[in-house]
Amino acid sequence: MRTQENQHIVSEPTQSAPTQQKSLVDKMASRYGVDSIKFWNALKTVAFRQQDGSAPTDDQMLALCVVADQYGLNPMTKEIYAFADRGAVVPVVGVDGWVSMVTRQKDFRGVHFTYSDQMVRMPGANVDGHVWVECTITREGVGPITVREYLDEVYKPPGRRAGPWQSHTKRMHRHKAFVQAARMTYGFSGIYDPDEATNIRLANKQRDSGYGNTYPGEIDTSHLLQDEVQSACSLEELSAAERDLYDKLIARANDQQCWSAAIEWVSNHQQLRGEVKSLIKRDLAANQASAGMDVDMTPPPTDDPDASGEQASA
Repeated sequence: MRTQENQHIVSEPTQSAPTQQKSLVDKMASRYGVDSIKFWNALKTVAFRQQDGSAPTDDQMLALCVVADQYGLNPMTKEIYAFADRGAVVPVVGVDGWVSMVTRQKDFRGVHFTYSDQMVRMPGANVDGHVWVECTITREGVGPITVREYLDEVYKPPGRRAGPWQSHTKRMHRHKAFVQAARMTYGFSGIYDPDEATNIRLANKQRDSGYGNTYPGEIDTSHLLQDEVQSACSLEELSAAERDLYDKLIARANDQQCWSAAIEWVSNHQQLRGEVKSLIKRDLAANQASAGMDVDMTPPPTDDPDASGEQASA
């Protein structure tokens, strides 16, 4: 059995928009009944905030305006916003923006959701979620298009604090299914949902730190917390050398905030027993989740935490 469900901030002018961009800015400002200069300056504050507090460039602002205009999204209500990453613009569309884009399509004829009966509680979540959610969007002349999203592939573990994925797991899962169905149905491109934008920023920050080309999803600690617990041994079952390696590796990873790098190192260690690897990887993943660090900022270790670690074989 499957369950179904149908379902203005204006700042004082400080700088005018460049002449070559005025036609687009005027067009957008007039849509919201705002002076173009005030609109331009407010947009820099409301919809395009840099992490370092610096003002976005005119070219970056123009890129955001082009995307907002293309999809008819209102940046003042955060239907769309952006951040700069490596000089490029990453446009982010919240769920209200995705809903707006879909429901404004002339051939849109409805949307409904189908939920799995099987439930699961993800690591760190306060409530159970559906194993999968299907979103079906119907277009006139095309028919229904259905996309299924699995919770274990989209769930975001807690950071330093619990977030919406922990308190409203089912709602967030439904949002993800809707976004992917919207893409498949109407071919929306060049825009990202908030989770995807965060992954882009963290992945590039990780690469810039020197830790190879690993994308955050390649070392998913939420899966490690589930999978490794089944095969891990207990601390009491460790030999003296294994316990020494465990203590030193955990301490080093916590001190240097390099949990994923340590997990990768353990995975590639040829002399550790499988159940010992599972124990260390599980506890590294748990520490990373507790610290709220989705991505490591340090390169992986190139040697053992301690010379005695080479002796940590069964």
